[in-house]
Amino acid sequence: MPAVRSRLALVAAAVASCAALALPAAAGASQPPVARAAATTTCPHFTVVANDPLAGFTAGVYHRLNFSPVASQLTCNQTYDVLRSYLYAPSSLKGWTVGKLVGSLSGATGKRFTQNGSNGTIGFDVWRLRSDPQPRTVTKTTTTTVPAGKQKIVQLTYPLAQRPSKINSGYSPGLIVYSSGYTTGTSTEIYWVNVQAPANAAGKVTFTTTTTLPQ
Repeated sequence: MPAVRSRLALVAAAVASCAALALPAAAGASQPPVARAAATTTCPHFTVVANDPLAGFTAGVYHRLNFSPVASQLTCNQTYDVLRSYLYAPSSLKGWTVGKLVGSLSGATGKRFTQNGSNGTIGFDVWRLRSDPQPRTVTKTTTTTVPAGKQKIVQLTYPLAQRPSKINSGYSPGLIVYSSGYTTGTSTEIYWVNVQAPANAAGKVTFTTTTTLPQ
C-alpha cells in the first residue's frame, strides 16, 4: 500500500451544498470526448494554496466544469469530493481516471477526470485561471489635531478582519510621544499613541494605513 502523503494542496471552495448553475458549455471549455455527453455544469472555483507536484497542480484558482449525458448524473458536490480525495492522496483515488486536458484546454494547467466505465462520457475538467484574482491594496490617511499644551491619546480603530498590514505614524514638530500600543477587542482593534502638543502651538498626529483586501 502506498504511503499516504501529507496534504500539500489545501482546497478552499464554496460551500459544497451551494447550488451550482447548469449552463451550456462556455466558449473555450474542454469538450467531452463523446457527443452524447452534452450536459455541463459549472461548479464553484476552488483554490490550491501550495504547489503540489505529485498531484500535478500548481498553486492558484481553478475552474471546475462537469460533463455527463444528463446533468443530474454528476453533481458539484460529487466532483468536489473526488478532487479533494485526489489532492490528498493521488494514488488512492478509486473509480476515476485522471488525465490531461483535451481540446482547447490542452495547453492549460489542470486535469481531466473521467468516471471509469462511462466510456469517457461522465467526468469533469479542472483548469487554472489565466490570472489569479489579485488582492486590493487600500491606503488611508487620517489626521488628528492636539490642542496646544494638551496631552491626548489619539486612536485609530479598525475591524480585525481588515487589520492593516502597515501603520505609519507621523507627528508635527515639537509633539512629544509618551507611549503607543494596541488594544484588541472581539471584533475591532485600536492602535493608540499618547502625545502632548507644545505649549505654544497645536500638534498633529497622522496615521497612514495600508490594508490588503481580497477581490
